[in-house]
Amino acid sequence: MLKFRAQVLAGALTLIAATGLLAIAGSQAAAQKPPDPTLGYSLAKRLCSACHIIAGEPRIDSMLVDAPSFASIASKPEQSIEAIAGRIVIPHSVMPQIKLTRDEIAALSAYIFSLRGNTP
Repeated sequence: MLKFRAQVLAGALTLIAATGLLAIAGSQAAAQKPPDPTLGYSLAKRLCSACHIIAGEPRIDSMLVDAPSFASIASKPEQSIEAIAGRIVIPHSVMPQIKLTRDEIAALSAYIFSLRGNTP
């Protein structure tokens, strides 16, 4: 009987600890604000429009011909916000490396991904 009580008490303590951890994790997740695609659009206009079509505008002669539009980047099969962010953090060789905060990277990635399916 004593062994059974100890097992019940151990189970109850485990349940209480797990519930507390879930509550902490939930409050931390709720404290994180979602990425702001509007901020991402502003960043894109300022930092990316010399090479990329960012919102369906026509290509101009000064743009790099091989730079894909943001809509085509977003519409790649299996594309994700995380994959886009990874390419911003570790850019290809011809893309300039621009210092951005985590929030700016998240916002820019969210904006680009919001264009998924908007390819002409």
